[in-house]
Amino acid sequence: MDLDGLLTQVGHPNRNRVRSDVIALVRQYGSLSCRLGNHIANDGSEARLLTVEGTLPITYKGNTYNIPVELLVSAAYPDAAPLCFVRPVKGMEVL
Repeated sequence: MDLDGLLTQVGHPNRNRVRSDVIALVRQYGSLSCRLGNHIANDGSEARLLTVEGTLPITYKGNTYNIPVELLVSAAYPDAAPLCFVRPVKGMEVL
């Protein structure tokens, strides 16, 4: 589904800002894509959020590593930062 369709489904209050920011992010990092994801907060509440996922290149000590990430855009965005997670893949070590 396209970004506009995803934003319609979640009914984000700052739809135009989210759309603009996500398009810029995906253009800069072509490995990222969007989907809807369910998020369960620490208090047990659930929310269906726009999720941007893929890999981000990180350079460390002269080597580039593609780090798998998941960014969840809450209804509070842009006043609150997205929830950001590193999602290790099989065989990946996080030290």
